[in-house]
Amino acid sequence: MRHREWRKLLKKRRRKAVRQKAAQEQERINAEEEARKLACPEYQLYLAEKEREHQTAAHREELEHALQNAIWLEKEHKAQVRFEELRKSEEAKERKEREKREKILKEFKERENKLKQAKAERLKQQEHLRRMLHERHVKLQEFAATGVDEYLNELQSMHNTRIDTEDCKFFLKTGACRHGYRCCGNHPTPGVSKVILIPNFFSHPALEQTVHAEYGQDIRLEFDEDDLTNCLNEFFRDIIVEFEVFGKIEHIFVCRNSGPHLRGNVYIEYDLLR
Repeated sequence: MRHREWRKLLKKRRRKAVRQKAAQEQERINAEEEARKLACPEYQLYLAEKEREHQTAAHREELEHALQNAIWLEKEHKAQVRFEELRKSEEAKERKEREKREKILKEFKERENKLKQAKAERLKQQEHLRRMLHERHVKLQEFAATGVDEYLNELQSMHNTRIDTEDCKFFLKTGACRHGYRCCGNHPTPGVSKVILIPNFFSHPALEQTVHAEYGQDIRLEFDEDDLTNCLNEFFRDIIVEFEVFGKIEHIFVCRNSGPHLRGNVYIEYDLLR
């Protein structure tokens, strides 16, 4: 090692030794100072006060922590209670909605079943009526062609609209009723009769009750009794030729009543049922 380097290292070690000695001296001084302070009653009181303050602060911090924890637990409990209430409310709402949907679905299915049953029953009745009408038509054709009265009693059977009610007096007299199917009385109609009824077959302005768009109610004043009679005579001549094709006619009646259910009704009575 060179002399210069050795001197440099020596100086470094000396400085280190000086620093160590100074540090040791400072530690000794500090220790003596600390011992002197500890021996001093006032310092002892100071340390005791600092310790009490430290313990008080620690206790206060502990209480604050406990308080915050209690507040958090209370909030958590309330939140859980609220959550449980909301959950039960949602479950009740969903259950109610589900029951409502199930009820609607059940009612819909029941209505669908009833409609299907009603449709099936209606089709069944229509088919039964179709067969019955077809059989009746065949029997009528046979009776009209041959005069064999094997089915006459069946063909003459009455058709009733309200079998459990009293017969409508107006319908029994004229074969027509102003209430129609709304009538609360029974309308008995024979299947086969010497008399046939053609509703509103004859028409004439003198019998009309409607208000004309151009002439109003004055249109009936345009026609007198002679005009109505002439029209009736012409009408008779026209229909007799047509209806005598089916048999000898005993009587023909034309109703000149202005009521909608009677106006222009034609009653034709044949001498034979065929």
